[in-house]
Amino acid sequence: MSETSDLPVDDSRPVVRTATPGNYGLYAFIAILVLGGIWLFATLNSAREAAQAPAVFATDTGAPRIASPAPLSLPERARVLPVDLGEVSPSRPTVPGPPPPVYYDPPTAPPQPSPAPPRYDPPQA
Repeated sequence: MSETSDLPVDDSRPVVRTATPGNYGLYAFIAILVLGGIWLFATLNSAREAAQAPAVFATDTGAPRIASPAPLSLPERARVLPVDLGEVSPSRPTVPGPPPPVYYDPPTAPPQPSPAPPRYDPPQA
C-alpha cells in the first residue's frame, strides 16, 4: 500500500515533518551565549587593566606642581558701595492670590402639586 492511502480522504491539512525530539539547538544557543559572555568579560577586563596603568610616570623635581597666583588688587572705589543701604530686611514680594471660587446657585422653582395618579378602570365584559 502507498502512504497516501493511510491518510483520510477529507483531511486538507498538509503533511509536515516534525522536528527531532533532541535539544541540540537549545544546547548550541546556550554554548554561544556562554562563549560570548566569556569573550565580552575578557575584552572589558583587559581594557580596564590597560586604563589603570599610567602611560606617563611623574618625576619628582622638588618644585610645587601648581602654585596659586597672588591675590588681585582692587581699586578703592570697587571695595566700597556708592550708597549706604543701611539695614535691609529681606521681605517677600506680595503676590495676589487666586480669586475666590464662584459657585453657581440656580434659582429654585416654586413647588407644584404632583398630578393625580392615573385611574385604572378594569374593562367590563
